[in-house]
Amino acid sequence: MSKEMKKYQQRIVGRVKKLSKKDYAALQDFMETPAARIVRGVLGEELFDGMDVDQYRKGGVVKKNKGGKVQKTGFVEGSPDNYAKGDTVADTVKTQVREGSFVINAPTVERLQQAGMLPKGVDNSNKNATIKANKGGLMDVALSKGEYVIEPEEAQRIGYSFLEKINDQGKPEVDRRQGMNKGGPAGTDLSGMPPLASGLRPPISTDTKPEGFIQTPPSMPDTGIPPMLINGINVEQVGKALSLVETRGYEDRNDGYFYTRSDTKSNPSSAFGPLQITGDTLSAMLKESDLLRIQMNEGINPGFANYLEKYATDARNKTNFRKFGLIYEGEKGKKAKGRAPTAAEKAMYKGLGTGSISLKDHKKYYPLLANIYLRYKAEMSDSEEDMVRRHFGNDKSTQKYRNAKIELGID
Repeated sequence: MSKEMKKYQQRIVGRVKKLSKKDYAALQDFMETPAARIVRGVLGEELFDGMDVDQYRKGGVVKKNKGGKVQKTGFVEGSPDNYAKGDTVADTVKTQVREGSFVINAPTVERLQQAGMLPKGVDNSNKNATIKANKGGLMDVALSKGEYVIEPEEAQRIGYSFLEKINDQGKPEVDRRQGMNKGGPAGTDLSGMPPLASGLRPPISTDTKPEGFIQTPPSMPDTGIPPMLINGINVEQVGKALSLVETRGYEDRNDGYFYTRSDTKSNPSSAFGPLQITGDTLSAMLKESDLLRIQMNEGINPGFANYLEKYATDARNKTNFRKFGLIYEGEKGKKAKGRAPTAAEKAMYKGLGTGSISLKDHKKYYPLLANIYLRYKAEMSDSEEDMVRRHFGNDKSTQKYRNAKIELGID
């Protein structure tokens, strides 16, 4: 390319970068038309040598900046329930994301909302927050309203393969909506989509007392999502029956949130709440459950990760108090130092004690933990009976479980 032509090309690129968002979007649309090919032929292909025209249509090039307006973890200009379906696949939001960020398409976001795993009615959440791109460059992108962005560190912690698996479930609906935007034939409605691979189901209502979870079916929104079946197990029904067994006779004590009364000094337990989830079980879930890790994202469930940290600390205190009569602080192992518990701590960690977490926080976060726990157990089980056995750790309580199902009217 001649120097004159290169200068001319640079002037054109400069003008493109100065276009308004409206004109820029119009140019993107134009570059997809047959007319664009005619223009290239008239002006000469030499003008376009070395110019990646598609980079503008796709939102720009990957480049490293010192900082700027960047879409952080959160909804793109608010949750999708604020917008028409066509707007959620239109790629009209020009912004930047950090390299390695993960974008969840709007139909999948809607499924997560239906499952109670993302909030609804969010207006411009985390829109274009200013950050420094000190860990990798920034990518100019065209996003759609209602999509959900997860930053690189969080995406890596959750796992890209898991995120891809979830995101793939919404892609048929993305194609359908894009076809509608272009005047194509109507496809099936979102409610006809297959359930997410993870079988997501609305978590137990956080607005009701645990008794509702224990003894009667909680009020579930009509989402059109079939019951969560994992390995043929209806985990929602199993959870209700298990909870009734675990809290039998003490349903009214702290609304079902208390420590086990059945452990011994030689065999202490930190089992707590309607499903009597132990600290060891939580520790295993933190290592093995992709769903738990994604739900700990502060942008998805603010405060949930902090709740789990307190839950684990309480579990440690409960077992140490029961076994040694002491509260250990600091790093676990030889460096941990024991001290005598206060009178308040003795009350917190005794049998049927309620721990240090407020009842309000338990009602807010434990139902989500319980929902994920049930999934976790079902995924490792061959049958409902096997899941019940894994939960109790023995066969002795199986008949109690069956009786609870009959009492609840569960077939």
